[in-house]
Amino acid sequence: MGVVLEHRFSFYYWIKCKQDLRYDRCARQWIPDREFVPPDLVTMDWHDDIGGDCDIIEDKLRRLDQSNESEVGLFCWAGLRSLNDGHVFPAVWLNAIGDVYAIIKQRDWSEKSEWIVTDRYGKEHKIRYCRSPNGFLKARHKCDSPPGLIWDLDLDFFTESEQVPDRRYAPSLSDKAIARSLDAKQEWVQEILWNLEAITIALEPEYTGGLIGRASCRER
Repeated sequence: MGVVLEHRFSFYYWIKCKQDLRYDRCARQWIPDREFVPPDLVTMDWHDDIGGDCDIIEDKLRRLDQSNESEVGLFCWAGLRSLNDGHVFPAVWLNAIGDVYAIIKQRDWSEKSEWIVTDRYGKEHKIRYCRSPNGFLKARHKCDSPPGLIWDLDLDFFTESEQVPDRRYAPSLSDKAIARSLDAKQEWVQEILWNLEAITIALEPEYTGGLIGRASCRER
């Protein structure tokens, strides 16, 4: 599990997960990067942080030493968008993530909800936008032999509204409401837990009422 303040630093843990999964402990050897089958990503976010082609600067990504945790951490800080809205595309291009299921609250649903991204090795990855967690489940069931999953949570997903004068005071859902939304009895939650490889959680205090606000909030 990786817990970060700013969402783009989840990239660090996705690369770390890739490095861990690439090592075959039974055979005591590394799976070649080109042959590695990465886990899919389920990301739950208020904002669309997926990014686009402009976030794939190939020469920088090719030079990134993914086995060097310090270098990957520095790249998160200086090489990814400081607005924390462009870190998924580079991870897909590096084959650290397979397909992406993006459960986004803030989205113009008149836009295309699925497209193909080609990674550095020419393999295709699908980016799918889902209106709800059940939409993810329906899309997942259409896949043959789907791989494991990384569950990525931006805590602003659990805020009531973003239409407030100061995002530091965005009202959070109550603890009970959050617990109900993540009830493990739900089929989509079970699908994730049965196939879970890693969890990343972005606190994003600027969009969730601030660290003090979250620590002191009371159940409504």
